[in-house]
Amino acid sequence: NRDLEKSIEAGEFRQDLYYRLNVISVELPPLRERKTDIPALARHFLDRFRMEEGVRVRDISGEAMDLLCRYDWPGNVRQLRNIVESMVVVDYDEKLDLDDLPEELIPTAEQVGADPATGLPNGSLGIDALVGKTLEEVELMFINATLAATGGNREEAAKMLGIGERTLYRKIK
Repeated sequence: NRDLEKSIEAGEFRQDLYYRLNVISVELPPLRERKTDIPALARHFLDRFRMEEGVRVRDISGEAMDLLCRYDWPGNVRQLRNIVESMVVVDYDEKLDLDDLPEELIPTAEQVGADPATGLPNGSLGIDALVGKTLEEVELMFINATLAATGGNREEAAKMLGIGERTLYRKIK
């Protein structure tokens, strides 16, 4: 996890030991610099936990994967592995989605942004994005946006949507 050559220069690591251990050097940029690797890594970890733990989670939703890809990953690949594992542990509907993400990955309402005139989120969930969608698709978009705005809190999301928690769980499933 450190640059051993700099450690040798600083007198913190023995040069002779470095040359004994240094058969092949691999420099790998941090995960935040190779975001295209995130979907493959996340699915790899999901497959691994599926086999090890015998869980029935089938896949990761596009919305959840999008948030995974936008995150900066200060803890690198180990943090991604831990996040996927925590999502598997809390999942109840066999699909990892926004409701399974830890709070640190869910954008706040301010980060999502909203049009003050319509109250609709800007960007991919703006009013133009709704045209041509079925009511079921629009409903799912609003459920996901509300979950994002509440930091994944299903109880609060259900209240905001004016439906019961069980109804929300059913619609998510």
